[in-house]
Amino acid sequence: MTNSLLKSSPLFRTFKEIEPDGSRSVLRFVEEHAQDISMLPVREYFGLQYAYCAALYETGNYRQVVECTKELLELSIMHNLNEVDGEDAFRTLLFRRASSLFHLMSYDECIHICDQLLRLHPQFLEAGQLYEKALYQKPIAWIAKARALSVALFLSAATLIAFEVLVINQFAEATWRTVFEYCRNGCFLLGWLMLLGGDIAHRTWAWSRVKHRRSKYASKRASRN
Repeated sequence: MTNSLLKSSPLFRTFKEIEPDGSRSVLRFVEEHAQDISMLPVREYFGLQYAYCAALYETGNYRQVVECTKELLELSIMHNLNEVDGEDAFRTLLFRRASSLFHLMSYDECIHICDQLLRLHPQFLEAGQLYEKALYQKPIAWIAKARALSVALFLSAATLIAFEVLVINQFAEATWRTVFEYCRNGCFLLGWLMLLGGDIAHRTWAWSRVKHRRSKYASKRASRN
């Protein structure tokens, strides 16, 4: 046991005996001792709440993570608490907040935080990947229009198939049947092109935007150094 831990409060020492991967145990401990934890010195309180936030994140309690990270980020800034057990606490809290917002479909807030993370850490791979995913999931007007048009084309193709079976094949000449077949296949093919093309364009746009932001922030940091 380190000297720093020997000087800690009994409650904090008891907490540190919990297994590192025991998320359920951490949640139970913090919730059972909430009042006592609130009276701890700020550094111990921060360490306990940081572990609690990690346990919430691991167990998928994303709404609570958003609330918890807000307080911890404020404490981190106010008291210069930037590291917990060798981990960059500020960066980790920001990422967990962004990831939780993504799971809650708050894409604008997630994108904003990911942009902040890349500004601070341009080579933070996970933040860049989350940034791309949030940009891709965020509704965009022209993508929505492309998808709506593709659905309309699929419905048109289905209508043409029904009309072809009931009318064209029964009464029209061979030439008209061929023309109608081309129209039906054209609608179906164009619908797929609109759907796939819009999806590929959306993914490419998200990837290129994140790449541009990362390069921009990396250049700024290099010029300051």
